[in-house]
Amino acid sequence: MNCEGRPHDNSRVLVYHNSTMLDEYHTPIRRLKQAFGLKEKDAEKVVSALFPDEIFPYDVWREAYRHLLQDNVLQKIKACKTELSFSFPTFDPSEHDSPDLQIYSDRIIAYLRDISKVVFAIDIENGLDDITKYIYEKYANEFHAKIKSLLDGLSRIERKFDSPINPMGFTLQPNITSEKFIGLFEKKEFFLKPFNFSFLSKMFIDTISVNKSIAVKHILNWGYSLIREVDGISIEYVNMIKAMPASPHEETSAELTLPFTLEEAPAKPTAPSFIVPRDLWKGKIPQVVIKDMREKEFPDEVIAYVLFNWCDQKNLTQIGKWLGDKPSQVDSTHYRRAIALLNKSEALTIT
Repeated sequence: MNCEGRPHDNSRVLVYHNSTMLDEYHTPIRRLKQAFGLKEKDAEKVVSALFPDEIFPYDVWREAYRHLLQDNVLQKIKACKTELSFSFPTFDPSEHDSPDLQIYSDRIIAYLRDISKVVFAIDIENGLDDITKYIYEKYANEFHAKIKSLLDGLSRIERKFDSPINPMGFTLQPNITSEKFIGLFEKKEFFLKPFNFSFLSKMFIDTISVNKSIAVKHILNWGYSLIREVDGISIEYVNMIKAMPASPHEETSAELTLPFTLEEAPAKPTAPSFIVPRDLWKGKIPQVVIKDMREKEFPDEVIAYVLFNWCDQKNLTQIGKWLGDKPSQVDSTHYRRAIALLNKSEALTIT
């Protein structure tokens, strides 16, 4: 089965690799920031003012998923006869009294983490490429390096699973059983657990869709002026909005602000933090890494994290054997030790 298949739903005006992911009545927050020179707090003020009826946190992500990822997720699950099930996040305006951007972004991150275990890296790349190109109007945006790190890690695991590589993307061969697929799923899961997706929290507000005319009306009422024409927001459009009479909703919500910004959100309990100097692991064989880190009194869960994520040692049985004190134990014992250590490392901040 070829894993490159995409649905061809032309029922909306969504045209990938061109300029449209939303209809003419909606715009992502990023366009408003560009057009009016808004800072982060200004953008959050727009979201708060339009909450709950005129913000759509997941629309851009849903369109990318529906047209580029949904088909592939269903293909993989069906072909490998697994019981896996994933539901795209939904936005319930009645859930909170004010918009909670941290919760909204956390749900997208959790969903991306889940489907990354099932679909191939090229599928994730297609979806993220289209979102970033649409939002930032270019490929090399500030999040490019982090996205590349995610895709490179997933690709390394897949190469060992499906070789030789089809240049047009990975394929599910007839000899790939559901057991083998679950094995790939588990290897990806251990790669993804400690992966830092915080870059998506920073990117998320830019992708929120809002009612364009109402948003622009609020921004103009707050004293901002158009400083740059962007797709869908021209000087003619702004002049048209200026000519519209004010609504009671605008007047009563003009001073609304979020209870906190993403940066000021109530902090989660601080996790133990470990800074691992590069000279302890860069370019060294695993046995030397372990020796040097233990001499510096790093706990084994930190060493396991470094071996797995930074030294590209993906053999969990071998990691467990290196970090155990009885090499003669059965492989399953070493494997469980590695899993336990990597699970413990999830609660840590390791840099």
